[in-house]
Amino acid sequence: MLATIALIILVSILLFISILHIYWAFGGKWASQDVFPVLEGNRQLLKAGYIPTIPTLIVAALLVVAAGLFLWYAGVIALALPEWIRSVGVWTVTGVFAARAIGEFRYVGFFKTVYNSGFARLDTRFFSPLCLFIAILALIVVIG
Repeated sequence: MLATIALIILVSILLFISILHIYWAFGGKWASQDVFPVLEGNRQLLKAGYIPTIPTLIVAALLVVAAGLFLWYAGVIALALPEWIRSVGVWTVTGVFAARAIGEFRYVGFFKTVYNSGFARLDTRFFSPLCLFIAILALIVVIG
């Protein structure tokens, strides 16, 4: 029961984030402020307001694939692929989101050292906790 609830929430979040990325890729501006880290010295990683189309669509596609992997893992959908892809896939997605929550110890994650930007504040309050929540949900689905 808990694994089913976790699966529904997990897939919903992944698909919502994917749709948000598609929206951004095609020029949408809602919630697009401060989505990239700002480097030390207030140097912008990317030009303000610029969200690159192709990488953003790739992220959207990967999020859909992640949702599909968990649906496959839970037996909701059937795919004619080797079983090892299913296991490796769900563990990889779980690990990626856990690693994103932890961060690279400088600009992103709970253990970042650069805090003086809009991105850093959003990352602390929203992005990293969301990644940790996704990793926990994923773990519940995989173990449950």
